[in-house]
Formats: sequence, structure tokens, C-alpha cells
Amino acid sequence: MARDGHTKVKPRDLVKVLATVLLGLSFAGGVYLADGKADRCIEYLTGYVVELSLSVDNLFVFLLIFNYFHVPREAQEPVLFWGILGAMIFRGLMIFIGGKLTEKFRLAQLGFAAILLYSAIKLLVEGEEDEDLSNNRIIKFAKSVVPVSDKYYGAKFYHREAEKIIWTPLLVVLLSIELSDVVFAFDS
Repeated sequence: MARDGHTKVKPRDLVKVLATVLLGLSFAGGVYLADGKADRCIEYLTGYVVELSLSVDNLFVFLLIFNYFHVPREAQEPVLFWGILGAMIFRGLMIFIGGKLTEKFRLAQLGFAAILLYSAIKLLVEGEEDEDLSNNRIIKFAKSVVPVSDKYYGAKFYHREAEKIIWTPLLVVLLSIELSDVVFAFDS
């Protein structure tokens, strides 16, 4: 962390972002070389830019969750990996199921709209939560189901204490991110 309290961007992170974007753009070149038509390449690039733009809202929610749970920097990467994998799976399932439902039932679209509207209103109405993780309602609920520690153990989702598995708040963070993935999947 920098002295002003903000996280510094590491060169390694910039390289990863640039490599990912270059990989996506080189795929566009591959589409052009394979097909020989600029139209297909432009269609791909349009879809790429749209999806890149839409992914920003997911990352914003991930950042809010990380800040809310005070997730250490070194523990964020595994949660992002599993969160993004979950987002791909949930979106695929929701698009498939939602497509089938809206084909058969026109009212299903109104149901999906109602769920989104309810979620939006709930987000606007809810107030601030306690900052102390031991008083966090989500962690209290998780503790009522499984043993959850009040502190992080690096990037581990669990640790062993006296031969018992104790889950870390990182698991609760991952579950929160997966829950947000389900909400975003409804949006898809």
C-alpha cells in the first residue's frame, strides 16, 4: 500500500491486463486470416468491446465486496479466478435456462424484470454495515452453518486448527461474489 492508503498498481498486473487484451485482439486477427472477411473480424471486435465493457460492472462489485470484507491484496487473486469461472458458468446456465423459459412463457420476462427491479431497490435502500468482520451479518450466518474464522490466513479458503477444518472469511467472500454472479447472470 502507498502512504496515502491506496493500493499501488503493480507492473505484473499491468502486464497481465495488456496480455489479455492483446490475446483478444490477436484472436480478431486470426478470425480475419481464417475467414478473409473484415465483416467477421468487425463482428468479433464489436462483441469483444461490448463484453469488455459489461465486465466492468462485475469488477466494480468484486471491488466493493473486497473492500467490505477487508480482503488482503494477496488473497484477491484466487477469489477472482474462482469468481470469474463461476460467472462464466452461471451466465451460461442462466442464458440457456432463461432463453428456454422465455421461448415457452412470455411472462417469464416479467418475472426476470421483477427480480432485477427488486434487487436494485434493495441495493438502494440498504444502509451501511458494520466494518468489524466479527459483527458482519454474512459471517455470522456462515458461522451458524460452518466454522468460520474472524481472520484471514493469506490466500487460503480454510486452515486446520486442532485437526478441525476452519473456513476463513475468504470463503464467505467467494460465496458473496458467486451470489453477485447469479444476480448478474439474471441480467444476461
